[in-house]
Amino acid sequence: TNGWVDLNLEIEPGDHVVMWRAWSPDVNLPNPSSVSNTIYLDEVSFQPKLIEDFEGNKLLWKNSIEQLGSGIWSFDRNKSKEGTSSFRSPNDLEVGQKSRLTFVTTVPRRGSVLTFWYDASVSSTFDRFTFEIKGENNAEADKVLVKEALSPGWESYGVALQPGQNTLVWEYEKLSNAPSHPGEGAVWIDNISIIPRT
Repeated sequence: TNGWVDLNLEIEPGDHVVMWRAWSPDVNLPNPSSVSNTIYLDEVSFQPKLIEDFEGNKLLWKNSIEQLGSGIWSFDRNKSKEGTSSFRSPNDLEVGQKSRLTFVTTVPRRGSVLTFWYDASVSSTFDRFTFEIKGENNAEADKVLVKEALSPGWESYGVALQPGQNTLVWEYEKLSNAPSHPGEGAVWIDNISIIPRT
């Protein structure tokens, strides 16, 4: 073949060895030959499907998820989109405090699609839920989701992730301690998935 060939393969779950092998038939080529007998590989990338469902009271991404700011996000077995548990924002924040859940992922050159479910029991004068993406080429994070009103229940959110390193940030902010909050003053997230584009 002449020129570069773009090859994309889907690999089934499990342990695999990826091997590139070349061989040459026993033929006599004219001298000089227009064939270089050379194979080049470039931009080899791999990303598995990433799923975090918070089941079993454990984080599958525990080595990659970081909690920043005030308070600790925790498992909640009383509310979930699917399965038996979700991840809940801290319930002990003081006014003006924020709690962030961050995850850094490297996206292959074709890009990926991120989806997750959330239930935001927030109200604009009391608290706020935001989701941001910071790509390696962006000086500032893009606030792609800002929630300041009560969710009607579980809602789905999806967005394309650009190639390169992306930092995902879920943030809950406490704005007021007033006792008349119309909701529960918390955010739950569930079933985060990052699926590479093919």
